[in-house]
Amino acid sequence: MSKFNLSGTMFTHLHFIGICGISMSSLAIISAGLGYTVSGSDSTEGQIPQKLINAGITVYRGNSPENLPHNVEKTRVAVIYSAAIGESNIELSAAREAGFRTLGRAEFLAMLTKDFPSRIGVAGMHGKSTVCAMLAEIFKAANADPDVLCGAEAKALDGTFRIGAGNHLIYEACEYKDSFLHTSPTIAVITNIEPEHLDYFRGIEAIRASFLKYVRSAEGCIINIDSPEARMIANLIPEKAITCSIQSNKADFYAVSPEIYRGIGSFKLFWRGIFLCDINLRVPGRHNISNALIAAATAIEAGISPQAVEQGLSLFSGVRRRMEYRGELNGAVIYDDYAHHPTEIRATLAAAREMGFRFISCAFQPHTYSRTAAFFCDFANAFGDADEVIFADIYAAREENVYGITSRDLATVTKKGYYLPTPDLIAAHFKNIAAPDVMLLTMGAGELNRVPELLFSNK
Repeated sequence: MSKFNLSGTMFTHLHFIGICGISMSSLAIISAGLGYTVSGSDSTEGQIPQKLINAGITVYRGNSPENLPHNVEKTRVAVIYSAAIGESNIELSAAREAGFRTLGRAEFLAMLTKDFPSRIGVAGMHGKSTVCAMLAEIFKAANADPDVLCGAEAKALDGTFRIGAGNHLIYEACEYKDSFLHTSPTIAVITNIEPEHLDYFRGIEAIRASFLKYVRSAEGCIINIDSPEARMIANLIPEKAITCSIQSNKADFYAVSPEIYRGIGSFKLFWRGIFLCDINLRVPGRHNISNALIAAATAIEAGISPQAVEQGLSLFSGVRRRMEYRGELNGAVIYDDYAHHPTEIRATLAAAREMGFRFISCAFQPHTYSRTAAFFCDFANAFGDADEVIFADIYAAREENVYGITSRDLATVTKKGYYLPTPDLIAAHFKNIAAPDVMLLTMGAGELNRVPELLFSNK
């Protein structure tokens, strides 16, 4: 029986501002399945709004005070908003003025999941979705029937979430705006820590302090000490930290003989000198050896057998928009990836290079002006494994361009860099260069995932 519930509240109607986000849409659909009246608003078109409508949820296009519930007693309504919704949002402001209870997404998540006896929160700047999906596959292999909330679509979930038996909850614990501090994991996982979200955090010291609070709130934690900043956290809480590493056998869990063949990794899993199992992956990239090690360590600490870990990771076939195969065109192979931070770009392109392609064309769309400005030089130097880099216009998301920065600027200072502002122009370029032994790679958290669709819509 699922442990998702809002017991102790008087809510009957839940309204989500930013309802089409991956996490928000999952929470909305789960809430509707529990019997609550659910509505929400967003500017997004496409598959997610239709999934919400199919679940019996009313979806409004755009933000307006008129979207808020009418003819419902105010104490019966909760208005939930995502971290991307600013305090000046007209719908959120109207909800507060009207006297509705307003909750951030993470606050609502904590209320909805408080009754799970085992709560595994996966945090870190990179790899959260992949580790969550890997854990889902491992727990399924162990017949542990997990409940899962993932930040991306995964085949292991047949979507972005899974309703299980109510014993184990696996969820992404997002650090943006300190969201994860509202949750209460029994096991806190840290995949890595480095500067990110600098539109909110003032620097690495603030980020480090936030993660330290996060792990201190948990009963135990799994920390990847290959990340220097994460290792600092582990050193501050030695009585609680379970460590893992693909670089050092001094960690509690570590990888022996990690190998890559045609981009695909394998390794032997050890715990404090004891061999546990062989891990053979199906997904490319050295970074996924690290992700698999973190998932394995977490699962074993949660009571899952090494045999189930080995089986589950051998079945894991990836997460949507994480080096996702999208098809072929004139012999060229097309992939799409969500990488939007220099570290992620380097890891994805390193994986692409290890797959053995003759020529890699990477189309990248920077995500937010603040991130582009903060990491400008890092972005310019992150594409060394690509044979050409095409920059689309910056995806603004929640921001105005107060930085005076453009993608053309990045193209100018990036070796082998070119500027093509739109998905249509990039698709046209890809069609011209498509040939055998070529990888066409779209990358970023914006709208370049449309490019493969454009390639196939009119060959």
